Amino acid sequence: MKSISVSEDSLLETIPTKDFLKLLLERGFNFFSGVPCSIQADLINEIINEKREDYVTAPSEGDAIAIASGAWLSGKKGLVLCQNSGLFDILGSISSILLRFKIPLVLFVSWRGYEEDSAYPLGKKTLESFEMLGLSPRVLKKDTSLRDFREYLDEAEESLKNQRPFVFLVQRGIFDSKKIPLLSINLKKNNAPSLVEDFIEKKEIDSLTREGFFLSLKKDLSKEDFLYMANEGYSSRHLFLNGEGDQNFYLTPLGYLADMALGVSLYTQKAVMAIDGDGALLMRLGSLAVFNMKRPVNFVHVVLDNGVYQSTGGQISPAYFMDLSGLATHFGYRKIFKANDEAGLKKILSLIQKREGPYFVHLKVKPTEDKSTPLKISPSEEGNRFRRRIMS
Repeated sequence: MKSISVSEDSLLETIPTKDFLKLLLERGFNFFSGVPCSIQADLINEIINEKREDYVTAPSEGDAIAIASGAWLSGKKGLVLCQNSGLFDILGSISSILLRFKIPLVLFVSWRGYEEDSAYPLGKKTLESFEMLGLSPRVLKKDTSLRDFREYLDEAEESLKNQRPFVFLVQRGIFDSKKIPLLSINLKKNNAPSLVEDFIEKKEIDSLTREGFFLSLKKDLSKEDFLYMANEGYSSRHLFLNGEGDQNFYLTPLGYLADMALGVSLYTQKAVMAIDGDGALLMRLGSLAVFNMKRPVNFVHVVLDNGVYQSTGGQISPAYFMDLSGLATHFGYRKIFKANDEAGLKKILSLIQKREGPYFVHLKVKPTEDKSTPLKISPSEEGNRFRRRIMS
């Protein structure tokens, strides 16, 4: 890509947003996810105009970080655009995903409320909140020069090499004020609800167990054709016990599985199976809406629904009173299957190998005592191993 001919003493605010994006593309950023933001609206629209296939609009800051993390696992260099009104969501996602698994992303966080007289309390604590996590954000403001920004990008590159995230705090007015309209994009809406293919014969008797599901995976699916991602807790333990290997990604933070697996599935030819739980699914239900936008055919979303929070004492889950497969019909999955016994599961495992997804597989399982022990593995080593498998 050609270098941008802009004076080194130019103020960043005078650089057209299109050229600002070129600076980022020159540094190799090739995946973007974010939430709507008036401060960064021009940059977001420019990214969508230039890199529509590599931009994912997320329902929240945490979702954006998780999706971009999945894309990194598939070999992409990601940038997330968000706002500090979602500060606690950002901090939680940085702590539970980026720092834990050593996933290096750059975050552009719009900074509202930095003024001394601001009535926005989070704004005054934004900078020190990131510093609390050991990060050193750089502030992009009206008097930031192009030379400064290039130096900041050099710092960001060093941080990424050490597999640590880097944060830019973006003040209002940093981009040129000319509004950049979105180019005309012909998008097909997927409004028609999908149908549920129900393999349940005895609706009052759930004979399938979590252990039985993982034994069936081991027996009926090839390690060479599938990548597996599981929530932390019992699902990760059983995935480990029934076929440990670099095709597995364990300990995904609760609520983030669909997002991270989506990011992975967009940039790999392998089938990606996300093994979720009913309670965890409800934690970030908005993430499912993204499937209507991307609809990767290689994505399989399995939900093990036992109706309780088993690992924390067996309390009833809100999902106990819901039909999760019925809910999924409105979220863009092409095929939805439901089963509660091994015979139904066997039929489903055969069907999902046709690559006609995204699939939603709702498995009603009975709560059983689980004596498996916690995994003693390094999340960062696991993440790097999984990434190497995908990129090999």
